[in-house]
Amino acid sequence: MILRPGSPLMRIPVALERKQGFFLEGIRVSLEMIDHAHSRLQSALLAITNGFVRQEASQPGLLTSAISDAWLVIDSFHRLADPAEHIPNVVRRTQIQFFHNLIHANIAVNTLRNVVQHLPEQINNRAVSPDWTVWGLLNWAVPPETEEGNIYSCSYFCGKVTAGQRPIINPMGKGIRRPVGLITLVQEAVSVSISELIGYAESFAAGLERMVEQQFEANPAFAQTYASDVVVCLSFAPVPPDPNS
Repeated sequence: MILRPGSPLMRIPVALERKQGFFLEGIRVSLEMIDHAHSRLQSALLAITNGFVRQEASQPGLLTSAISDAWLVIDSFHRLADPAEHIPNVVRRTQIQFFHNLIHANIAVNTLRNVVQHLPEQINNRAVSPDWTVWGLLNWAVPPETEEGNIYSCSYFCGKVTAGQRPIINPMGKGIRRPVGLITLVQEAVSVSISELIGYAESFAAGLERMVEQQFEANPAFAQTYASDVVVCLSFAPVPPDPNS
């Protein structure tokens, strides 16, 4: 998990300045979205790879699930980096490595997001190259289960496939996350490594947790925290119609 159990980001002090608390909550939820989407993405890609290796019919919805969660990681990373860049009371954030890495990575993320944020314009108003697919190319690699096992490098072309050259991941000599790593979303010249984004998110979460925890512990007024993520359910009993009305 990206956030550690009992993270201070889940225990916002009542006395904390209100806007600061909202920024921290926005960051926390974005980190949880990234974590959840990445976990599902790895599971879908592993199932797709295993089915291909075993020459089994693909399970309905797996490809849709994979591309959906890949884009959810991209969107959630933007929703993480944006408040991180503007959170108040963080002095010289660009000189803090985990802040710098996150904000810098968001440049390529925003370039990639703009493709689908303005999809009608992309289709109608530009010359589309032969290797362009509507929702991009998803690459990934699966490490071997044993030292003698094979490494699988896979690609999913989401949309129409035409003649052209497209990048396939060469996993040789690279570290691969388990169970699936080197996950990369490509749209023409723009390539974003989702696996690298996860690393930046993990580093940012750990650094921010340390920073926030130190500040909370140093101020006795921050001892009392408030509940968050409250769920309320109401039960309604339907009233039968009055036959006399």
